[in-house]
Amino acid sequence: MNCNNCGNENVGEICNRCGVPFSNYPPNAHHQEHQSHGYPPHGHNPHGYPPPHGHHPPHGHHPHGYPPYPPNGYPPHPPPYGYQPQGKSKVVAGLLALFLGLGIYYFYLGYIKRAVIQLIMWIGSIIFAVIGTILVAIETESYYVHGTESLPMLITGVVMMLVGYLVMAGVGIWAFVDGIRILVGNLKVDGKGNPLVQ
Repeated sequence: MNCNNCGNENVGEICNRCGVPFSNYPPNAHHQEHQSHGYPPHGHNPHGYPPPHGHHPPHGHHPHGYPPYPPNGYPPHPPPYGYQPQGKSKVVAGLLALFLGLGIYYFYLGYIKRAVIQLIMWIGSIIFAVIGTILVAIETESYYVHGTESLPMLITGVVMMLVGYLVMAGVGIWAFVDGIRILVGNLKVDGKGNPLVQ
């Protein structure tokens, strides 16, 4: 190593010619010295070797070249070898669809949006059918008892009754077809993408 003041070669901490200590070297002198001894620049660890003594690895990097740990500081725990998440039972889902419907089997499988839509359609069809039936009954009784009837009210009741029963039948057919599809294996995964089991 050469003295920065006189250029004399030195191996100690003070120049044996001019007496200038090495602490007066420019700021990059120590950096060049580390590079001359084979150390990588600060913040770089291309081969996974630990940094020189007294230096700390960059934040988020393992000192031995392993992948960085997650934010909590602990390495991830992989699932056991050969483990595969299992979905819901297709037999249970199929039976719920065939005998109950009402979106219950969709809730069981994890298809929440479909379940809510089917449930709302089922409840709405029941309400329409009941109100329509009541209106038709009231107008029929009024015609036979008092001899008068409200034609608009009667038509409204008939339309609501027909719409309610048609939607109810449609939801029932929807659930029945889904039950068959689940049991024969056409629907293979649940709402999370896990395969259905027996």
